[in-house]
Amino acid sequence: MIKFDDFSFSYALSDTKALRHIHLEIPENKITVLCGKSGCGKTTLLKNIKDEIAPAGEKSGQISKTIASGEISMVFQNPDTQLLCGSVLHDLAFGMENRGFSQNTMRKRMAETVCFFGIEPLLNRSPETLSGGQKQLVALCSAMMTHPKLLLLDEPLSQLDPIAQTHFLETLKRINEEFSVTIVLSEHRLHEVLPFADQIGMMNEGILAYYGEPKSVLKTIVDDDDDAFLHFVPDIAKASLRLYGKVALTPRELKSMVTKVSYQKEEPAKKKTDEITSCKDLVFSYPHAEAYVLKRLSLTINKGEFACVFGGNGSGKSTLLKIFAGVLKGYSGKIRGKADRVSYMPQNVNAYFLSDVIEDEIWFEGCDAAYYEALISDLGIKHLLKRHPYDVSSGEAGRVVLASVLLKKPQLILLDEPTKGLDPESKETVARLLKESGAAIFMATHDLEFAAQYADRCLMLFDGDVAYEDIPQHFFKENRYYTTSLNKAFRHASSDVITYEDVLRL
Repeated sequence: MIKFDDFSFSYALSDTKALRHIHLEIPENKITVLCGKSGCGKTTLLKNIKDEIAPAGEKSGQISKTIASGEISMVFQNPDTQLLCGSVLHDLAFGMENRGFSQNTMRKRMAETVCFFGIEPLLNRSPETLSGGQKQLVALCSAMMTHPKLLLLDEPLSQLDPIAQTHFLETLKRINEEFSVTIVLSEHRLHEVLPFADQIGMMNEGILAYYGEPKSVLKTIVDDDDDAFLHFVPDIAKASLRLYGKVALTPRELKSMVTKVSYQKEEPAKKKTDEITSCKDLVFSYPHAEAYVLKRLSLTINKGEFACVFGGNGSGKSTLLKIFAGVLKGYSGKIRGKADRVSYMPQNVNAYFLSDVIEDEIWFEGCDAAYYEALISDLGIKHLLKRHPYDVSSGEAGRVVLASVLLKKPQLILLDEPTKGLDPESKETVARLLKESGAAIFMATHDLEFAAQYADRCLMLFDGDVAYEDIPQHFFKENRYYTTSLNKAFRHASSDVITYEDVLRL
């Protein structure tokens, strides 16, 4: 269907090639996954497939297609770039109107596609009032309105909660199997997508290093001890290879290999819990909304702790962060003991940028020069300093914002989905820098594996309040849906296995 033949690409005014000698054949009716470090060329490769959004720059080699560009739809990394109208209904019709479809055709396609995706309750809402996950679902529904033969998706899971991720991937699988739509997606969360994939391509610095059947590619990476890609091998696959020499992609596959194990994780030492800020009986509702987002919510954030808050899309995580940051004000309730220096990273990192050059976004008069140099080096953004914030990938933009946040040396850092768009190696760096900052970290996330590895405390929002909270060891071992893939696989043998480090201790 799509064939890259020795294809190379470099952006205008750039001396570095974003894609280098790509040889790739995307088969019809299959699901292909692309992964690699942030800025490795995944998004560039996807955009070059569709003529209307292909970036300007210098090209060599060839891209052969057996379908017209009009038969290709794309869901972008940031759904806000696709939602342009005042209501979801008008956004869904936008693509069809541009293609000149008749009113009758638009009504028929709208009716059946909206029912397929189950988003009727969202039709008359403004996209601005939707959660990140809801926006992503609307963007996918809009892309399917034109009945494409090829669907391109750029990190579609980045803003979805764990249950929504599963539903989203099952929807993609249905689209592939029932409508014979070929799917190509880039993604960092391989433990979620690989069970659905027919082949995987691993990229590094514009080069397609591996391409083939997922289990074969993962085994080769581990057998060769390839440091450039070991971080991308999901914990399930690493654990199965380490213990049994075979590749498992799902908890069920690994569970079938696991026998009863004797293992009990040590209880972590209790930390001092001096309060830095708290809220009591917090109530909030958006204007004209039918329900309250937060209902008499009370919680405490402690000095120096790393706390992660979970919840479904639209449960109020982002709203809670904005109230602590002072962006929103609760209808009632109290915020007590607010920290003197607070930094906030929004879910949409583009909303953070005010300057035309990344360097101006990070550097400020009187900042610690040595810390500045260390941060931009550790976060790998030194080469981006002279570029516009909108000209970098989502993962790179996130690292820029984190550098800006940390450089201010706040006492409290509020983060909304900070691991979105980050590759596994970058996540390790971000976690280390956050912990080294000494600040209290309060983070809204859907990244269960990250929280299990680095958090001191996990909280679950439900029905406008904190339903429960605990240390990660207890939080994840007692959960069924909001838990790590390894815990699902080992639960019958030892519920204390949460992370890959626990597997290594067996």
